[in-house]
Amino acid sequence: EKALSLGIVAAGEFDSYTRGITNGEMIRIAVRAANETYSTKLNVYANQIDDYASITEELKPYVLKAFSKGYITGVMHTIIDANGSASRSDGATILARVLDKNRRLPAIVIAQKLYVDALHGSDQNNGTLSMPFQTIQKARDFVRTINTDMNGDIVIYLRTGTFALSDTLSFGSEDSGTNGFHIV
Repeated sequence: EKALSLGIVAAGEFDSYTRGITNGEMIRIAVRAANETYSTKLNVYANQIDDYASITEELKPYVLKAFSKGYITGVMHTIIDANGSASRSDGATILARVLDKNRRLPAIVIAQKLYVDALHGSDQNNGTLSMPFQTIQKARDFVRTINTDMNGDIVIYLRTGTFALSDTLSFGSEDSGTNGFHIV
């Protein structure tokens, strides 16, 4: 009753208060409870959430708000799994981040995501999640072709496998971000 009166949950949103809740429902509750001001340009974060297309239209604004404030980051990289069951630890983590801004993980504007997978990748691939590079050297060399005029961070995810190096891997100024953005 108290959550209803505070607007944290709405009448009819839950068919039963005895069942578990989904990650999406937990996110919606957290955003309502936080009662913060959010950017009007939340859509810049949509392409950073790998499963954004699978999130219901009703929950998308809440997910974007929570992501923008750092309440959530995803269960694996940036997969939110809005329909998945929320655990007590998920709820506690989100609640801690809502209550303590120092616990939040800042959202960044990612212009490009690259993936490197020593076991399943190929340096003939384009570096996407479904077609990852195989070596860190290839990712570094590819970044050098796109980092001269950046409009967001470039994030390189190292996936499975052992990344053996036959030579020293060197990074120089040409491997840095530009326009105030980073290569992570």
